Amino acid sequence: WEQSEIDPCVFYKKEGKGFAVLCCHVDDSLIIATRDEDGQRIRNEFSDAYASRFAVSPECTDGDVHEYLSMCITIDRKAGTMTFKMPKLFKKLRTLLESMGDRAKKKGRFCRKEILIKGEARCVGYDNIQKSVVRTPMALDHKKIYELSGEENPIVPYDTFDSRRILGLAAYIILGIRPDAAHAAAIVARFTGSKQTEAVIQSAVRLAWYL
Repeated sequence: WEQSEIDPCVFYKKEGKGFAVLCCHVDDSLIIATRDEDGQRIRNEFSDAYASRFAVSPECTDGDVHEYLSMCITIDRKAGTMTFKMPKLFKKLRTLLESMGDRAKKKGRFCRKEILIKGEARCVGYDNIQKSVVRTPMALDHKKIYELSGEENPIVPYDTFDSRRILGLAAYIILGIRPDAAHAAAIVARFTGSKQTEAVIQSAVRLAWYL
């Protein structure tokens, strides 16, 4: 096996006329092979080598449905597609928000300024053209996040409210399955670790509820 130069947890090798990839993390692993029989053989070898040290996880799966690092992967061989979902992490993010007090409420004061912070998209007339109004991961007018701290936009200590916890979980979801929110997350990340103002908190909370 050769270790990837990009990700130290990933190993790969030529296997027969195809190839195999082995992803090893602290509490999870994933085997990918060109042929199912190669994957099964590698899995058996991996299990035999470490069976005396590690118990086989009850969540260990085979076939076309897998869960890896909280990501549910479903393979549809007939359609030639793979579906990725993260239901556990969405529930975890919601629970986290609901445990962090008034600043993290879904119906916070930052929501009321938007046409639709939640609910279904709808069409509105504008210059005789039908345009869709949809939810967005960041307010269209988000200049306050760039403003210096002051009386109207005070610094909030991390022991009072830590937006980094929200952004960390949200960013993992975005990296895995929600690229539509990547730009907003990048903007919020610039400030959560340097100057956590009320505007930064509102942006982080809005992004999380958008997901």
